[in-house]
Amino acid sequence: AKLLLGKELTKRGFFDSAHEFVLKRNRSEFVARERKGFLGDVNIYEAYAVLAEHLDVDVDVANGWADEEFAFDLDLAVPRDELVALFNRLGEDGHKLWVISDTYYTVDQIALMLRKVGVSAAHRLMISSDMGLRKDNGTMWAKVKEDLSAEGISQFVHVGDNAVSDAQMPVSYTHLRAH
Repeated sequence: AKLLLGKELTKRGFFDSAHEFVLKRNRSEFVARERKGFLGDVNIYEAYAVLAEHLDVDVDVANGWADEEFAFDLDLAVPRDELVALFNRLGEDGHKLWVISDTYYTVDQIALMLRKVGVSAAHRLMISSDMGLRKDNGTMWAKVKEDLSAEGISQFVHVGDNAVSDAQMPVSYTHLRAH
């Protein structure tokens, strides 16, 4: 999505190349995180606000670019049919479903993306950019443990694709049995 946006912004004369845009966009996200002391997370608009500063562009223009980046990503999103079907079936069967993600996209953006790929079961969204917590440093998992304990839940099933933030961290920080 960043590269596609970079190509578009290069056509419009804002950058010399798509790769230049991606480098500046990524650097801006890093600076936004750095300004927060690498605690919590940043959302896409915070990253673009830093980009606006560095380029001396109006923040509304940069927010428009953020919206375009998300639109490209949304357009690229395709369902993993087996997982969507399983997720929806688990919801129909009465399971409590939570979607937990480290992302700079907002809760509303992630909700829209999930609807686009066919997720229809009721679920709770725990998004790092919204909550200021992250899976990869354990702060999100501490919150998950707190919320699970408050609901009297001692076991959960977690599906993820990262060996550290989706496997080691949930077990280390929740001290619950993750299946």
